Amino acid sequence: MNTRIFFSLKSRYAAVSLVLIVLVCTSAAVGYKIVSTSQQQAAQNKAYQYDMLEANRLLRNDIWNSRESLVEFLLEPGIGNARENTLNELDKARNQIKTLLKQAPEHHNEMISILQTLNAEIELLVKHTQKVIETRLNTPKQYPALAIASGTMLPSQTKFYSAIELAMQEITDDDPTSYYQETYQAFEKLNHLWTLLISNFRMYLANRLGSFNESKLPIQEKNNKLQLIKIQKILDKLTTFSEQGKLAMVSSESLKTMKASFKVWRNGYAKVEKIHHSGVWRTDKEILLNDIKPLYLKIWILGQTVENIFRKMAAEDINNLSSISSVQLRIIVATSIIAIILILIGYLTLNRMILQPLAILTNALNEESAGKKVANLPISNAQELDELLSAFTTMQKEIRERQNDLKHQAMHDDLTGLPNRNLMGERLRHIIAVANRQHTHPALLMLDLDGFKQVNDTLGHKMGDELLIAIGKRLTQLLRETDTIVRLGGDEFAVLIDDIKIDDAMDIAARILNVIQEPFEILSNKLFVSASLGIAHFPEHGDNGTLLLQHADVAMYHAKRNKLGVAIYDPEIGDNLIQSSSLIADLRNALNENLLELYYQPKVFLGDKKTTGLEALLRWNHPEKGFIPPDKIIAMAEQSGLINKVFEWVFNEASKQMRHWIDNGLKINIAVNLSVYDLQHHDIVNSIEKTIQQYNLSPSYFTVEVTESAMMADPEKTIEKLSAIDEMGARISIDDYGTGYSSLSYLKKLPVDELKIDKSFVMQMDKDENDAIIVRSTIDLAHNLGLKVVAEGVENQDILDLLSELGCDVAQGFYLSRPMPSDQVEQWVFNHDNDNFSE
Repeated sequence: MNTRIFFSLKSRYAAVSLVLIVLVCTSAAVGYKIVSTSQQQAAQNKAYQYDMLEANRLLRNDIWNSRESLVEFLLEPGIGNARENTLNELDKARNQIKTLLKQAPEHHNEMISILQTLNAEIELLVKHTQKVIETRLNTPKQYPALAIASGTMLPSQTKFYSAIELAMQEITDDDPTSYYQETYQAFEKLNHLWTLLISNFRMYLANRLGSFNESKLPIQEKNNKLQLIKIQKILDKLTTFSEQGKLAMVSSESLKTMKASFKVWRNGYAKVEKIHHSGVWRTDKEILLNDIKPLYLKIWILGQTVENIFRKMAAEDINNLSSISSVQLRIIVATSIIAIILILIGYLTLNRMILQPLAILTNALNEESAGKKVANLPISNAQELDELLSAFTTMQKEIRERQNDLKHQAMHDDLTGLPNRNLMGERLRHIIAVANRQHTHPALLMLDLDGFKQVNDTLGHKMGDELLIAIGKRLTQLLRETDTIVRLGGDEFAVLIDDIKIDDAMDIAARILNVIQEPFEILSNKLFVSASLGIAHFPEHGDNGTLLLQHADVAMYHAKRNKLGVAIYDPEIGDNLIQSSSLIADLRNALNENLLELYYQPKVFLGDKKTTGLEALLRWNHPEKGFIPPDKIIAMAEQSGLINKVFEWVFNEASKQMRHWIDNGLKINIAVNLSVYDLQHHDIVNSIEKTIQQYNLSPSYFTVEVTESAMMADPEKTIEKLSAIDEMGARISIDDYGTGYSSLSYLKKLPVDELKIDKSFVMQMDKDENDAIIVRSTIDLAHNLGLKVVAEGVENQDILDLLSELGCDVAQGFYLSRPMPSDQVEQWVFNHDNDNFSE
């Protein structure tokens, strides 16, 4: 240690340090006072801003609540307290805006102006809201056309009727045989046409005001105009009779009354039609769209503007604090300058010993942090710097070692030491970039071991790990240093070759298979494994790394599944059973040759335990592949476009079987399933009706089951098709209820007779309280809607008893009966309940 230099540094800086301490303490005290004062002011401003923001939030909340209550009132004016709630929320909003105006800073003209505007808009909103409420409660005011119809047209209508009756009565009084007179027949036809006109007008008015069937409005308008023309012609004809003296006095006066009443009625009708064609046929709608809706939007925007102003004020407070910080910083800078002046004298002498080595060390730290190579550090004459330089050198060495270790661990497999998926991704991106520039052809080989799981399961994971290490070594010895050998995980490896022809890649794959198939000597055990390889070649099998990985993986699994050893990617190798054209062809043939079969599963009424119906279930026993699950059949049918033919076959077979059972004395309901594709078929209703007529059956013998998902695929079309089926006389059932996303609003519109609870909720309901709650709530909901409930998936007596306690109507499941062929149904029903047979 150089003691003389060490002590000279300390003594020289002792005096300077004392002066610096005094300066720093002084500047700190001044800065503290400034900051403390500013913080107190900022805290007061923050509390004020919080109160104003909270009042603004409450205002916007009140406005929102008033909107929700107004919507509720408009939907159901006579139910609940929506009207009072709307006005109460608006009153609360009035109070909030008054609070904001009262607390607004006097100097903040912009805020006061916005708040005053907001206050005016709220008052205007209250006015229009009261107006729309008054209009909604006054039907003639709500519908201007209705006021004309009742106030103008109805009296004219009554006068017209009275005038006709007087005229006809006069004619019959004068001559009892007048029924055959031309004048009497004209009045009688006029009476008939007037009655038709009034009936058509009432239906026209109902359709417009009630929106029952707006598509018929143009037709009804046309009919009304035709009736008016016909009536006018008869009035003209009667006028001619009057001029010819064929009408008596009362009839002539009645004709004048009719013509005047007709004119008033026709003018009134023209006004009604004009109103219906305008956008103001509903006054409340006009107020909502043109007044209330824009006001809500404007108020909401003004509320947001107020909030933005307060946030701007908060930002200004922050800027003020920042300015104060700048003042404090200037104090510190001034203090530092004084300190620099004090040490400037010693700078020249200490520069070489302290400052220059520190600058070099600082530069070295910066270069180290930037990953650059650091030059040799200088030797200092000061002990403190020597220790610092030594510590830096040690730290630099340790950091580099740790970085290298971490990078290697992140990019290499812990077990085999081979590159891992991360490193392969980097190299794959690099090789593809080079290939795009230089037009090379990389290849990716995916390798999966066959028999590795058996080694792990029988000899243990340690033996399996040693085997993976040995395979990695063999691959490394076999391939070039430029080739990347990767362990992806488990027993999967990959080989990335930067430029190779596809045939050469096949040769390398064959060499890899050969070297892996050679026996491994591991821990005194001779092990045999094989492998399956998939090859993807750039660019024909993929122009990016993701596609190459996917396609090499597909090829590898194809090779593994078909025991090929090696496979090159082909887009067609991933076909599965459903996509198989041969199986689809077999299905088409089965439909044509009647090789499919229907099984029937009974449904039992829980009240008296009697059989209430059957569900028809599709079965296909393929001559080569055996039993094909129904969901597979439906998937193939949907994929190939055969789904409508499948339904037609099922419904035809069920109808034929129903005819047979009825002829034998068994009368029972059959449920058939409709898919989403069946509902979209334009001729499905005619197909069902035609089949029922073919076998001379009543539609009431059938229940059509539709799943929730099929129902909601196109709700409007579903309502149309199911309504037609319901009008035909068949029952409608929602199948698998609870697993889809059906809307109650659509459920109410559908002509549904029953809900069928999905078996996933029923099978465990005796053990799972949540399932039991769902089943109970579904039963209550269905009964409240007037629907019957069928529970499928009944597997034991406990579930059957629990369903009875919950009030379920019908049960279905393996506990009651498995699906059975048609020739077993009659005996089953007879044994279970012979009351279903007719006498």
